[in-house]
Amino acid sequence: MTRKHDWEWSTENPNKAEAMKVLASVDQRKKEIHKKWGKERFMELMDPELRLRFMQMQHKFEEAIKTVNYLSIKTNSEGMLRAYEKCEQSMVQHGHEELTGDIWSVNFEGLNILVVKDEDFYAKAVDICKAEARTDSVWHLNEILRYVNKDLFTVADKFKKTFPGSKLK
Repeated sequence: MTRKHDWEWSTENPNKAEAMKVLASVDQRKKEIHKKWGKERFMELMDPELRLRFMQMQHKFEEAIKTVNYLSIKTNSEGMLRAYEKCEQSMVQHGHEELTGDIWSVNFEGLNILVVKDEDFYAKAVDICKAEARTDSVWHLNEILRYVNKDLFTVADKFKKTFPGSKLK
């Protein structure tokens, strides 16, 4: 409890605001990492020892945020930020390339593929695929769309217009 005035005491936890701030930073950093490296690709590019340490930190973080122990949340959130930084540094040191908004890393039914939105990035995606030897193939978005039945696409498009934000499974 902290004292606001001579006659009053506060029950607000002094660590709460700081914990929530750092927790928001972890969420933001996670989004940045997934955008730059690809969600599954990020984990797969790590060497096994670093991946294990990252997963251990992630577990501690996830356990901490289930509690109302704001000091633990803050401490483990700061640990996650350091873990993301260390992993990203390792990827750069090992010569891995960041994805752009024009190259997406996708895991589809066990296949790791790179999808290219813009034809200008196709060669870069092929180079990434060769360098990593973990990606099965590179596809241009138009190649994928050729396999979608036009009638199915039309029905799905009408559904999405009727229910904005919906996702088909």
